[in-house]
Amino acid sequence: MKNFVVTASTKGIGWSVAKSLFEKYPDSKVFISYSHDEITAQDIKTYCYNKSFNVALTKVDLSDYNKVISYCDFIKSSINSLDGLILNVGVGYRVDFVELDLLKWENVLRTNVTLPLFMIKELLYLLASNNGVVIFTGSLMGDVPHSGSLAYGVSKSAVHGMVKNLVKFLSPYKIRVNAVAPGFTETYWHKDKPKEFLERISNKIAVHRWANADEIADAYIFLLENSYMNGEVLHINGGYNYF
Repeated sequence: MKNFVVTASTKGIGWSVAKSLFEKYPDSKVFISYSHDEITAQDIKTYCYNKSFNVALTKVDLSDYNKVISYCDFIKSSINSLDGLILNVGVGYRVDFVELDLLKWENVLRTNVTLPLFMIKELLYLLASNNGVVIFTGSLMGDVPHSGSLAYGVSKSAVHGMVKNLVKFLSPYKIRVNAVAPGFTETYWHKDKPKEFLERISNKIAVHRWANADEIADAYIFLLENSYMNGEVLHINGGYNYF
């Protein structure tokens, strides 16, 4: 039986990744986490029960160091090995440059960069026991400047850089580390955006449409299975800015 952890995984890309893991590895156990949406969490719990999926659904604030450590302790008490750690949590906030707030800035970097790193540290030996794989969720915005959120873009640039640096530190444990950098994807983050915005972005993409979350999830499965992929940031954005 394989074991996986997918953070921030009751919606969007995270949930699509979790579903793909269940479909690819029906006997696997998947640790799914969420922060506040109880209604969606209950829907996920019911869905997994009806499908007979082995899921551990936990509410946890992944922006809080102590709670991250407690969550890792829970995982370590539940399994003896870990095949994949998918670090999908990501926050951002939109504000004009002159209105940047230090606490909010630090929260974005802590949540998106620092605490995922410490999750790897806490779960290192579970991963090492089975040649585990770490996959971060990066972003197109980590490479392409965007006016939406400076803190988010900088944090994802840091994630991309961290992946390349971590190779040297994780390879002695035979742990691979990569990232998926999605482009514009149809998720709850964008559900209230005006039609004009959606069309403007589509016109900048070579395939002239947004991705759906399942298409992005396929990239995570590829990185889990391809044992020669290491230290890479896999971009999947439909050809953004090719025009």
